[in-house]
Amino acid sequence: MKKVIKLIGIILLSINLYASDLEDGFEVYKKGDKQKAIELFTKSCNDGKVIACTQLGLMYNTGEGVKQNNFKAKDLFEKACEKGENAGCSNLGNLYRKGQGVKQDFFKARELFVKACNGGRAMACFNLGLMYANAEGVKQDYAKAKELFGKACDGKIEDGCKNYVIINKKINFFYFYNLFLICHFFKKLKKEKNELIVKVTNLGANRIRNMEQKGEEWKIFYEINMVDKDYKKFDAIKWDPTPSGLLGPVSITPLKNDN
Repeated sequence: MKKVIKLIGIILLSINLYASDLEDGFEVYKKGDKQKAIELFTKSCNDGKVIACTQLGLMYNTGEGVKQNNFKAKDLFEKACEKGENAGCSNLGNLYRKGQGVKQDFFKARELFVKACNGGRAMACFNLGLMYANAEGVKQDYAKAKELFGKACDGKIEDGCKNYVIINKKINFFYFYNLFLICHFFKKLKKEKNELIVKVTNLGANRIRNMEQKGEEWKIFYEINMVDKDYKKFDAIKWDPTPSGLLGPVSITPLKNDN
């Protein structure tokens, strides 16, 4: 029984020492002794405290108390993330997003941000929102960005709140602008019969014809004179549009109000 009690006492003492290294590390960090903090965080990280690994990674990433080393930061964030530390996953995602210490990879960054955001890391939600707002490795989606900035704002990320307001204004602008275009279009309609003409320029020939009609320069070649098959001046304006893209008649169907 005495041996069991001694063993339990040793385990508890070890846990307290590990916790002490981590707490002491944050304490000296706040006081400005970055080199001592590096020493304590390193010891705590090696003892399995993943929070210490994340903090140590941040210090290597920013060069606080140690020479900046994003390769080392990447290893530390990865170690923390693999153990389920969401802050480590979020910071690792940021390295992949910016290409620091790793090859830039938006898809990997998104995967890590999603994992951390779903785990409750507000900063990861914010970074993921930036990716959707700026179309970084994903299709631009202001509605998704707004949702993610909202989560970041709820998590006390001030920039998340600011971006939520900005992105909401953009969404409202596009909504009212499109509404204006629709209203303007319907004002132009005649009371009886209207004709809708659709010009398709998705084929190369149609695109060239369209650019020449607008006077846009597209013949950008070095020491080459553009001529037609009869060695006369090239002129695509005379071409007839090539059928493409649309099959069957185009019609305007009025919306029905069920209310």
